[in-house]
Amino acid sequence: MTCVMQIALFSIAQIMPISYNRENMGRLFRHVVPTRESAAKVSLHSSKSTLDMHVFISILQITPETTDGISPSPEILSFYGLCPDPDVFTEVVELDEVPEHLTPEQITAPQQKGFLLRMPSPFAGREMKGPFSVGAGDMLFFNNHRTLHARQKFEVRRMANVRVWERPADLTAVLDEITQNPDDYPYIDTDRIAALGFSAGGYTAMAVSGARVDPVALQGFCDTTDHGMSDCAFLKRGGVDLHAMDLSPASQDLTDPRIRAAVIIDPGIVETLTDESLAQIRIPMLIVNLGAQGKVPIGVDATHAVGLIPNAQFARIDDAFHFSFLAECKPKGPAILAQEGEMDLLCDDAGGRGRAALHTELQGLITAYLKDVL
Repeated sequence: MTCVMQIALFSIAQIMPISYNRENMGRLFRHVVPTRESAAKVSLHSSKSTLDMHVFISILQITPETTDGISPSPEILSFYGLCPDPDVFTEVVELDEVPEHLTPEQITAPQQKGFLLRMPSPFAGREMKGPFSVGAGDMLFFNNHRTLHARQKFEVRRMANVRVWERPADLTAVLDEITQNPDDYPYIDTDRIAALGFSAGGYTAMAVSGARVDPVALQGFCDTTDHGMSDCAFLKRGGVDLHAMDLSPASQDLTDPRIRAAVIIDPGIVETLTDESLAQIRIPMLIVNLGAQGKVPIGVDATHAVGLIPNAQFARIDDAFHFSFLAECKPKGPAILAQEGEMDLLCDDAGGRGRAALHTELQGLITAYLKDVL
């Protein structure tokens, strides 16, 4: 979905996205995350190294050399904040502003003979301040040929995906924007707003409906079982110790009264939701589990929650699988995921019907329910 959003924005801005065979393995999008292997390197995936002012892919020509109308080096870069650390800042300076920070000698020195141009490090240079943080959901475009950008070193905090209370707050922030600026959103009926979520999004939709997390249960989530999911293995691989974190904010009431109904698909961390909070949910709620009874991972099995929510309806799609809700995979999808080291079988279904047929059933189920309750 994130990639689709970026492609849509490229289209609006009349930007044609291209990739390079010798950069990022030919892929268009790069997931910039700190890794242990690259922590001390001069790399986009480093954390212990400051990346001073640079351009992206400086091994290619900085001055555009047109080949059938396409430059051999990226002209426009975009940053999209998916799960950023708010304390890590990016600095951008326009190239036209650089001379005012240099002495006459520094300006003329590169014009003299005797300089040896070499790779690999494109990250050496004077740092000019102008820091900003790319927040979750923010998108930044800038001209790679007319700007320099830098990033400070930082301590990695591998816990963003555990700060579950931030997702409902994001949803509320979106509703604030919509309801406070009705002239900008005339096509939205604010009296008929529903929340729909899958997996972690399922928890989010339940949270804005009134469900609250028991922080003690969340801290012990990985103590004795993996809940039939890869979440705990993912946290272990990232060095996350739930018992070392302050998870008390997870218990806060994140109810948004503008939500009039909710549809929940295989909700994540449903086992950590308090019975008391579930019993106090008053809005209509459709909860769907993907898989036959006994086949749904306990980490998303919502049968207990359904029995506590007064206005909840339950549906089950027997021949589905947790990831059947995701988009259909392309033929090479499974091989690419395996090459990337993906732990989950994102392209698998339970057998029988294909994913398109499952989506058709889900679409009909969800739309019929929302038409009925809103």
